[in-house]
Formats: sequence, C-alpha cells, structure tokens
Amino acid sequence: MAEKAHAAEIENQRTTTKAEARAFLGAAWAVAFFPWLLGAATIGLLVAGESASAAVTGLATAFAIGPQIITATRSKKQSE
Repeated sequence: MAEKAHAAEIENQRTTTKAEARAFLGAAWAVAFFPWLLGAATIGLLVAGESASAAVTGLATAFAIGPQIITATRSKKQSE
C-alpha cells in the first residue's frame, strides 16, 4: 500500500515537472519571437497604409523589445 502511494507521488512530481518545463519553453519562445512578430505586423500595417494601427503596433513593439535591449546592453557593460 505504501509502495503504491510512493509510486503515485513520484508520478505526480514527474508530471508536474514536465508541465513546468513545457510552460517555461513556451514562455521562452514567446519572449524571443513576440517582438519580431509585432515588428513584422507594424511593417505590414505601414505597407497597407494603416498608419494609426501601425503606430499602436509600433509602440507595442517598442515596449516588448525594450527590456531585451536594456538587458543586452547591461550585460555587455558588466562583462567589460
């Protein structure tokens, strides 16, 4: 009885660990590629002549990519 409970607990931990790993991977992909998608949308809207929508999307792009630029700049300064 105790062995079955222990095996069930191990399986629950394994399932939780796999779910956390998938969530982390999804978040990493979103952080990496979301600004690029927003940038492409901004360019597409500009080409289509939707300047107001392009401006809003451009602001969203700036807010999405800003922290990445700051992080990249700070890490270079700290390593020097």
